[in-house]
Amino acid sequence: MSDDSDYDENGYNDCGFNREGYDKYYFNKEGINKITGTKYDKDGYDEDSWHKDGINRFSGNYFNEDGLHKNRTYYDEGGFDWEGFNEIGYNTFGFDVNGFDANGYNIDGFDVEFNHKSTGTEYNQDGFDVGGFSKDTDGGRYNKGGFNRYGIHKDTRTRYGPTGDMSGFDLNGMHESNGGRYNKDGFDVHGYNIDGLDKAGYKKIK
Repeated sequence: MSDDSDYDENGYNDCGFNREGYDKYYFNKEGINKITGTKYDKDGYDEDSWHKDGINRFSGNYFNEDGLHKNRTYYDEGGFDWEGFNEIGYNTFGFDVNGFDANGYNIDGFDVEFNHKSTGTEYNQDGFDVGGFSKDTDGGRYNKGGFNRYGIHKDTRTRYGPTGDMSGFDLNGMHESNGGRYNKDGFDVHGYNIDGLDKAGYKKIK
């Protein structure tokens, strides 16, 4: 017979059960809940903290905190783990954890040495490098938004872009009027509001 030394200060033994034979979620060794009399508690979770719908109690998704899926393997029905990678290391878009596909190119077509697959140089067909910068006629290097690596715009020579709908945004997409992501009209540097809609009401394409 067990004595008090077999139980911790909360009344549970090394196996996680109290003197009545229930764990802290009121499940016994057979996985039956004391309160409901079923294999699920009043919130719909079983003894392993999986909900009837497959959601894990602690992680809030179909994988638990150890990366185990609701199907009790480490991969979902599509063959992807909790980080979104399959058994050979590629995500749903075909890129590995470093952002390269099976041929060694990232989503923009650059390889690990920063050469573009179409041109074989550090610049793509539009003349931009892996960082989005190109050589400018005045000898500077500016990205597609017209900013150099120091955050100065080539036309205004300030931290903010020129006039127009998207004026007033800096290199990081912050607006000069408030230091936030949206201008006074509620649109970001890409022209979308907080709901992902542009001025015409069209949804942002991801």
